[in-house]
Amino acid sequence: GKLPLLLEEVRYNLDWMLTMQDKDGGVYHKVSTLKFCGSVLPEDDTAPRYAIIKNVTASLDFAGVMAQASVVYRKFDKAYADKMLKAAESAYAWAKKNPKAFYKQPSDVNTGSYAPGDEFRWAAAELYRAKAVAGAKGDKAAAGYLKDLKGNAFTANGAWWGDMNMIAAFRVALDSAVFDKDVVAAAKKTVMNEANNLRAVGDTSAYRLPAFPWSWNWGSNSAMANNGMVLVHAYLLTGDKSYLDGAQQCLDYLLGKNPMDMTYVTGFGSRSPRNPHHRPSES
Repeated sequence: GKLPLLLEEVRYNLDWMLTMQDKDGGVYHKVSTLKFCGSVLPEDDTAPRYAIIKNVTASLDFAGVMAQASVVYRKFDKAYADKMLKAAESAYAWAKKNPKAFYKQPSDVNTGSYAPGDEFRWAAAELYRAKAVAGAKGDKAAAGYLKDLKGNAFTANGAWWGDMNMIAAFRVALDSAVFDKDVVAAAKKTVMNEANNLRAVGDTSAYRLPAFPWSWNWGSNSAMANNGMVLVHAYLLTGDKSYLDGAQQCLDYLLGKNPMDMTYVTGFGSRSPRNPHHRPSES
């Protein structure tokens, strides 16, 4: 069938990601110039770009993305879904063979390095689910993904870009039709513990904000959005509207109910940030 427009857009990036995989299944960390460009338009950044270092983090993130995408695209384009699932399995197999191959920034590269969290948990969850949806839940590889997931217990870590723990918990907690009871219970506990801690802070702090002291870091708006996601998932799991109210508090904060009395989304509302750290805008 015809792809929805959003999936057309996403496919553009998935196709690019597929080119980042080497023949042996390993995935390159990034394509970048050796140092950040100045504030120029993309077409004026003409320095050479390099595909830099295959590693376990990139391979597992790729595996998780491709497995999840294979589920989403399967009802529109089975051949494409199969291609992505195969790519995901091959990346995961490379990571299993090279579990210590973490990214080490070369001395002549000065762009962001993005250190690893434990990505195995999320990649295993997405791959097991993708195999189930593809009707291959019983094969040997699927059994391996489930075993890896069960042998890699959820941690108490909340949702943020440097750790895929909570993303894995979201996936498993909401899919009791696919995953075994014990692993679903562990995922639910992980989500609900974090949500309850957030709700307690939101209900008792002066600004009524579900945010921990460590939420106020470089990129605190991202922390606020991530906290909101945890609360939304707690609502989906329980139907308890107080969690949704907490997520609403996070959204209200981002859209203007904050000490600065401004929306933190550029171009939105009557007072929004100017001059963001964003090279194309600066140029």
